[in-house]
Amino acid sequence: DVDANANVDSMDVASERQLMEQCLDYQAYTLGPTHIETMKTLHNLATFMYKHSATHTPPSSSVQQEKDESKKLYSICYNQQKYHLGQFHADTLLTLYNLFIIYYNEGHYDVVKGLIFEDVLSATNDAAHGGSYYMDWNILDTMLNLAFAYHCGEAAASNVQRHKGHGKGTGTGTGALKEGQETAMKLYESFISSFYDYTTTLSHDENEHIQDPTHPNHYHYQDLLSAQHNLGVLYQNTGDYAKAKTIVEECYNCRLAVLGKAHHLTLGTMNNLAALCHKMGEYGRAKDLYCECYDVKRECLGEDHPDSELTFRNIQRLKEVFSF
Repeated sequence: DVDANANVDSMDVASERQLMEQCLDYQAYTLGPTHIETMKTLHNLATFMYKHSATHTPPSSSVQQEKDESKKLYSICYNQQKYHLGQFHADTLLTLYNLFIIYYNEGHYDVVKGLIFEDVLSATNDAAHGGSYYMDWNILDTMLNLAFAYHCGEAAASNVQRHKGHGKGTGTGTGALKEGQETAMKLYESFISSFYDYTTTLSHDENEHIQDPTHPNHYHYQDLLSAQHNLGVLYQNTGDYAKAKTIVEECYNCRLAVLGKAHHLTLGTMNNLAALCHKMGEYGRAKDLYCECYDVKRECLGEDHPDSELTFRNIQRLKEVFSF
């Protein structure tokens, strides 16, 4: 029974791919290879092939071949969409982002460093300053996703290096920031400025009270706070504590007002703000924030929770330089 079911699944996959390829050939013949619907089918075929190959464990040579073919189709699709639809069209961005994520998931960090950034940032700046590219929520979402990918991808590469004994990771001192994180910082900054520029163009109903959790666009506002938090962390990594503190404190005040003190995101930002005050020698403020953060975590999570223990250790470190 197992073998029979496996064969049926295999036949279904093969049949579905064949139908998609037939549809692609027909659209290319009747509509043209660069018609928007043809390019959508090409994108869908690449997605189908990659998802199918990703379900096979362990991977075989045929599976790797299918992955390579899907990347080739994504690349063809992206180049066609970029030329005929524009580099910041929603379809172009989706194809580009999928291709980017595939390379990141495979650990090819060097391959993707120049794959997206210049296109996305230049088009973003153009859209943000009234150019030919129209800014919308989809574009902002893509910018933030790319920033996350660069940020998290560099951290993943650093962890691999640490496990292999090739270094100490990203480092936290001035000048130690990795190239991927520098790119993430530029994208976070571009996202934040573009967010504020874009929301000024929205109608009263679309923009008013966006901080309210019941507002339909509120999750975009939470994206803004996530970008601010992460940007502050990266500035802290460069040693620019003053700028990091300004960004993190704004994020903390917004999260406190919108989410409340006991929310895990608020507590995480509070802990980071306390750490920045500690590094800048503002020991009294650091003590107040750490102790408040620890009290809330202990009440909500328990004193044995890892997050509570982390803040408790921070308090002990502060006591080494500031008696209280």
